[in-house]
Amino acid sequence: MTTADGRDRPPRPELAGQRVRLRPGDERDAPGLAAILAEPEVACWWGDPEPASVVAAKLRGDDESVLLVVETDGQVVGGIEYHEENDPMYRHAGIDI
Repeated sequence: MTTADGRDRPPRPELAGQRVRLRPGDERDAPGLAAILAEPEVACWWGDPEPASVVAAKLRGDDESVLLVVETDGQVVGGIEYHEENDPMYRHAGIDI
């Protein structure tokens, strides 16, 4: 995968269990994820929700972070975003659910 600025990125993972699936999303998932971010139970932790256009850019991989869709029974129920720093001096990772 190549980012908007031409950098190569590793493929986004897909994990499937009996009840939950994590998968790379696409722009069709952006409105649903934006709506979840706007729910009061979510917004109280993350602040004002990002617009669907920002969510869509993250799903495309335009960002340093990787955003995966969480679905159950074929329905989008959330997202999980991760970032990995590979610089040997500062190696670390972060996950937002």
